[in-house]
Amino acid sequence: MTAIPSRLVRGTSLDYTKTLPQYPATDGWGCTLLLSGGSGSGSTLSKIGVASGASFTFSLTAGEVAALTDGNYFWEERADKGGKKYAADSGVLIVAPDLAGAAPLLTFEAKALGAIEAALTLRLGIGAAAAQDVIESYAVGIRQFDKWSTREMMDERARLARIVRNQANPGRFGPQVAVTFTGTENEGGVPWAPGV
Repeated sequence: MTAIPSRLVRGTSLDYTKTLPQYPATDGWGCTLLLSGGSGSGSTLSKIGVASGASFTFSLTAGEVAALTDGNYFWEERADKGGKKYAADSGVLIVAPDLAGAAPLLTFEAKALGAIEAALTLRLGIGAAAAQDVIESYAVGIRQFDKWSTREMMDERARLARIVRNQANPGRFGPQVAVTFTGTENEGGVPWAPGV
């Protein structure tokens, strides 16, 4: 590869050789790859390029890439010589999750469906429910507190289940229904069936 890609998968290696005509390694220039970004608290990575003729070779190990968090990163190839530093090239790349051995990636709706089903399990008394899990409303002095009713929770569960099903089967309308035709001879009581 001759440039950093636009997408990098965590847990994989990256090797590329970059030629910077204005900052050739043969003229005493050095170059460092800087990465910063990601989700949550984010992460950074700094890697010194190895001179290869007039170009620079960058090698990121699978462990270094695995240490990055998922998300968008700003990258910069910074040339340096004699105390002077220049941004030679820059851009944005996406660090994607490593699907090998990763936990299933769930949408917000799938996570919410799991949470509401867990709450319904307690509400319906299937499991060790505490008193606050079963009570739908209560009053303290003049203040009234209302939780979702069981009916509202069931409706929300059905709505989320539809969304999750549609996310898993894009382009399909409704659930699949298996239909088997057995022939007219097995359809008794209809005018076209034999013997009627």
